[in-house]
Amino acid sequence: MSKRIRTTFIILGTLAIGQVIWWAYLLISQQNLISSPQMIEKSERFKMMILFEGAFFIFFWGLSLFWLYRSYMSHLQLKNTRDNFLGAISHELKTPIANVQLCLETLERPNIDDEKKRKYLAKAALALKQLNVLVENLLTLTTLENIKNQKTQIILSQFTQDLLNKMHLDAQKKSIIVNIPESHKIETNIMATELIIKNILENSFKYNNSQKPEIYISSFQTPKYTELSIKDNGVGLDANELKKVFEPFWRSQRAIEKAQAGTGVGLTLASELARKNKMQLKVHSSGHNQGATFTITWSHV
Repeated sequence: MSKRIRTTFIILGTLAIGQVIWWAYLLISQQNLISSPQMIEKSERFKMMILFEGAFFIFFWGLSLFWLYRSYMSHLQLKNTRDNFLGAISHELKTPIANVQLCLETLERPNIDDEKKRKYLAKAALALKQLNVLVENLLTLTTLENIKNQKTQIILSQFTQDLLNKMHLDAQKKSIIVNIPESHKIETNIMATELIIKNILENSFKYNNSQKPEIYISSFQTPKYTELSIKDNGVGLDANELKKVFEPFWRSQRAIEKAQAGTGVGLTLASELARKNKMQLKVHSSGHNQGATFTITWSHV
């Protein structure tokens, strides 16, 4: 239990004891007054005073208990989120390190041919890249305020295609359909936009149990705004999960139970970068196994 909650318990307990003692004193005083014939008419005032004080005390006590309950539940939720994050981040860090270690140990074996060497070196390089992406996301999340809001005009279709090439999604390119007119241009922070789209795409592939994962990227532009939509056919989100998807370190209960990879950092980072650079990032899903659509909006006004 946190120090703040313990302190509140002590304060409320002290108030309750003090109030009971005060009421006992008033009741004894009232009894003495009632025993004096000349003061009987004043007894009703004491009763009303005790009644109002009691009503106020009960209201204050109930309000305090309600606040205390909410604080405790918030503390408990934060603790669970922290524990889930620590478990997830430990797994995410351990996996690529173990892969690199395994590849290096295999390369130390005698009589290993050149083809296998290249294969294990490629696996080690991929694992290190995954580790680097994770560390970069964590560092970026903690240094968001240092990212300058410098805007550059880009051609959205070319920018998206270059990003896909940079992400080395060769094995998954067949599942990505891009439908962005070449005429769509925007002014944006290149670094922030790359990280936002990259984290959405990685999330879309990571949480997709379909036999044929598909991602559809499209854009819509008016004189007032430009929208980029990233739609997938993944696990989807229910109404309650939609409210929490951008919260720091949040992961769905399904992902935790199935021990799926992920730290709950990527979408939080995307949301914070969008907010800082005056973009709007929204997500829509019709429910479990109905996929999700992330929409990034740039205002031209």
